[in-house]
Amino acid sequence: MRNKKTLSTNKSFLSNCFKIDISKKNVYIAFGCAVLIILSIVALIGPFMTKFSYSDIDLYSINAKPSKEHILGTDNLGRDMLTRLLYSIRISLLVGVLATSIQIAIGTVLGLLSGYGGKKIDFIIMRMIDVLMCFPFFIVAISLASILGPSIRNLVLIISLLSWTEVARIVRAQTLSLKKRDFVVVSKAIGFSSFRIIIRDILPNVFPSIIAASTISMANAILMEASLSFLGLGVRDPMPSLGNILTAAQNMRALQSYWWTWLPAGILIVLIVVAINFVGEGFRIYFNPIENVIDQKEIEVEVDFELIPGRITALVGESGSGKTIASMGIVGLNPDNICVKGSIIFEGENLLSASKEMVERRRGSEISAIFQSPSRSLNPTFTVGKQVGEMFRLHSDKKGDDIYNSVIELFKSVKLENSEQVYYKYPHEISGGMKQRVQIACAIAARPKIIIADEPTTAIDDDLKSEILGLLKDISQNMNAAILFISHDLKRLESFADSIVVMKALRIVEKKDCKAFFIKQENEYSRALVSAIPNPNNFKGRFESI
Repeated sequence: MRNKKTLSTNKSFLSNCFKIDISKKNVYIAFGCAVLIILSIVALIGPFMTKFSYSDIDLYSINAKPSKEHILGTDNLGRDMLTRLLYSIRISLLVGVLATSIQIAIGTVLGLLSGYGGKKIDFIIMRMIDVLMCFPFFIVAISLASILGPSIRNLVLIISLLSWTEVARIVRAQTLSLKKRDFVVVSKAIGFSSFRIIIRDILPNVFPSIIAASTISMANAILMEASLSFLGLGVRDPMPSLGNILTAAQNMRALQSYWWTWLPAGILIVLIVVAINFVGEGFRIYFNPIENVIDQKEIEVEVDFELIPGRITALVGESGSGKTIASMGIVGLNPDNICVKGSIIFEGENLLSASKEMVERRRGSEISAIFQSPSRSLNPTFTVGKQVGEMFRLHSDKKGDDIYNSVIELFKSVKLENSEQVYYKYPHEISGGMKQRVQIACAIAARPKIIIADEPTTAIDDDLKSEILGLLKDISQNMNAAILFISHDLKRLESFADSIVVMKALRIVEKKDCKAFFIKQENEYSRALVSAIPNPNNFKGRFESI
């Protein structure tokens, strides 16, 4: 500890201990595809490699045990179980592929129409979906199978017509979100037709969700085929399917004594469904940019700096350099997959070795944070006055009118005009600059000793930036608070910050007094940052690359 109210981080390591390895998706997809490809090849060529037919009956070999003649034994009619299993894989996969293709096609088309077509079309399609989904799926499938009769065609028809609703809802939700995006609005402004916008702009962006949904749908279709065939309402004997082979398990004697007549079929169903789900999980990870971050299991962010009361320390660097991770680690607000190691000393106490309850007590009261986007940081369901008042309820003994008066006084201190009226307004009823002042009021309500400001001026215009920076500087001096200010705006920092810390590639490359830093930079990266500051007097027509 170098000062009574100094926070220092002594080589704190913020290690990503649980980031998903990008190769994991390859494991999922490779395993799933390998199993499905092998089973598909076996289903296609396997029946031609056996001397038996799936319908050949041998009454002299009823329920024969596995042998050289019959590798997986025979069933209660003397039919070769290996041959029947090879044919059954073909039938089950065929039903799964056909049913999935139909339901994906129906669900995608209706989902796109519902999401893009307007209120009337959306209302009609959604009510149709609601009607279908209000009935128990399996009961309706059994009823339809009983009416239409057992056959592969009817089975595919029933499964596909009852299963498209989930796909439609997923596609509709994605379409509703995408149609408001700027690139879709631009396409409309250019004059593209609705059909072209759907095909060109919306469908490619919905495609990853469709792929993920198709794997789930295929697995469900195979399970549904097995269930209906098991009940005698799907594929009928003598045509084999994994479902009707399992009917042998209905007989207690077969269940206990003739395991080869039903167990291999059960194992194959589980294997196929698991393989399909593995492929789906692989695609989900592949299409998720958050999880496909980098092909590395552990990343370390090494930082070592000091915050001093009454002084503003600026933390600068390009996007992705680790500024936010380093700062949020101080108050324990990083995601769960980020581990903080080392030491963070605050008033003689290591916050990393302190209990969770102790850290939570200090958070908000002694160490607070101001976030980049006030629109997202403020709860839209509560008035701004109530949200600031929560700080006094949590961190002081004030109640009732005392809280109200304190909030009004705080609003005035952050230069919010008409404070009494603002108190009762919701976040959407005030401007961006006012929201940022409200967020600052929340941060300073408990008079913290450390304030972490994560790019608090990014979301506001230039005129307000100067006002917010001046307000933070006054707060630092009047409250004797140490401020860690994260920013990209080096030009404004020259007259605002007291010291500066430069980060690059998850490491601190330079620490210096602010005035000395802008006079001379020791690190090449720091010099590149300063030289990139726009200067109309010597601008050469192109900014220097960093």
